[in-house]
Amino acid sequence: MSSFSKALYLKLRCAILQSGATQRRSILTWIRSNAAIAQKESPILYPTLLVATVLSLAALIAFATNEYLIVAPKYAAYPREVEHHLRQGIYYSEIKFDPEKSFESFAEALRVAEALGMDRFSDEILGIHIRITAMLEKAGKAKAAIEILERTSTDCLSWVSDHEQEGESPSQTERVHLVQVNEDQQPMERDSERRARLFHKAVECRVKAAELYDSDYIQDAKTARELLSNTFSLILKEAQKIGADVPRNMTKSEVAAIADQLAHMQLAIGLPQLAVPLYLYALNNLRQDEGRPTCKQVMLISNISSMLPSVPAANEATEERRIEDAKNWAEKALEVAASINPTERDHTCDSSCAVATFTLAEIARMSGDKVAAKPRYKEAMTFAKTPGVDDGNIMRNASRGQLAKMDLPEKGSNTA
Repeated sequence: MSSFSKALYLKLRCAILQSGATQRRSILTWIRSNAAIAQKESPILYPTLLVATVLSLAALIAFATNEYLIVAPKYAAYPREVEHHLRQGIYYSEIKFDPEKSFESFAEALRVAEALGMDRFSDEILGIHIRITAMLEKAGKAKAAIEILERTSTDCLSWVSDHEQEGESPSQTERVHLVQVNEDQQPMERDSERRARLFHKAVECRVKAAELYDSDYIQDAKTARELLSNTFSLILKEAQKIGADVPRNMTKSEVAAIADQLAHMQLAIGLPQLAVPLYLYALNNLRQDEGRPTCKQVMLISNISSMLPSVPAANEATEERRIEDAKNWAEKALEVAASINPTERDHTCDSSCAVATFTLAEIARMSGDKVAAKPRYKEAMTFAKTPGVDDGNIMRNASRGQLAKMDLPEKGSNTA
């Protein structure tokens, strides 16, 4: 480029920059002058519109930020064709509730995903099935939700059963398939990892199905109990198979929660002898997983103490031993509760302490020790008065009733 061309180029560039700067100054001057006129002519309306504009901009920025940082990443694993229908399904299930449109959108998302070759056992596809069941439950169609949960669980367990020998290398077909669906992420999964994940997903589906069977929708406690019992057996077998305390991908707290739920179901049909071992199993797992005393542990300990006296005994000596064990467990519940940091205590602790003190009162009363029973009943009433305590009124009335009986004169005694 010649010196003349360079000079001409620089002059043109300066002229353009000066023109742009002049134009920007003109726009700012126009905005200021008109804003001043508007403020003068509408002293009330102007600040109102200004505040509304600022709020609208803030809302728009918040919406864009939420979409970019929170919402969009949730759909990152889905192709755009699937994402469109999935978003529609979620909209009609969570925002503008329409079960029919929601189901159609979810079903179309699954159809498109299958056409694109997405792995039907991926968390993304299984997640759509779970969303459908949640929507159906919300719509009061518990039976349809159970059918999907049980079918999903069966499919997952079938894959697990077909791959008993855990491989150490990823499946080549899975690898190519997953990369084709989402090339930027290229997820790889070993057979052993896949097996553990699908087993966990099957357990979650079965536990949820049992919960729905036992709900007000179905009211089939027997089927719920049988399903949860079979699920718990599967968990124990899987843990034994891999030589661990719990299956892979499952925490001890998760397994403890299932054992606790099953124990409640056994109690509901009058089988404390089956409930107590489940409570003990749950307590052992919670202690190992949590590593410090918690209100959940107090609840399990108090449940054990209250159930032991109801366990059938082979003879009188065994019954006396169980009564003594119940007393020790109740005292242990109070001891553990007292060791918990006050900031970590909740109504579960107070409910459990109410049960434990009531159990101690009952044991003392049945043994004829009224002196020990009275303060325990009063203590149980105090715990039961705490806001949020489960069955607080029942506990208070029961304690009050027993205290009233103790204050009555015994038959055959002389009264003044």
